Amino acid sequence: MGKAMMAALLLLAFTAWAGDICAVQGDVLYRADTATGEWEPLSDTWSGTELLTSLGGWLYGIQGDILYQVDQNGNWTELSDTWSGTVALAAGDGMLYAVQNDALYAVDPYDGSWDEIPGHYAGTTHIAWAGGALMVIQNDLLYRTDPVTGDYTELPSSYAGTTAAAGPPDISS
Repeated sequence: MGKAMMAALLLLAFTAWAGDICAVQGDVLYRADTATGEWEPLSDTWSGTELLTSLGGWLYGIQGDILYQVDQNGNWTELSDTWSGTVALAAGDGMLYAVQNDALYAVDPYDGSWDEIPGHYAGTTHIAWAGGALMVIQNDLLYRTDPVTGDYTELPSSYAGTTAAAGPPDISS
């Protein structure tokens, strides 16, 4: 695989299974071994996928308005179909989190059901699970957010120009 192809894969890449990185390129979901660089296609029909994360040994992706759960062989299950306009997806503490239409949601990773997290999230561009909390970048500021109550603490510094955010890998899965 050429450097250009690997760079394209890494644009939508995320840690999925121990020693692997997964990505969507075009219509295909790929898995690559991070030690050897060997890669393999897992499944197709992934065109339009923009958001991916991993939790508990599963991959999760939003394509169009559908949230999918994906196993290690690329087999997928549709969880729910209300995700059009979602701009961010993260995982932590056994839950998925999504930002859609200025709202932040806690999403059950097994059935796709969701609860809105209290608060005002207009201007949210990125979310990540880190330090035991949901981190929210909103209007160029970083907030440590309680995913149950919506209570938050503004952290110092500006995050203007941030193009991506992620917490450390979940080594427990």
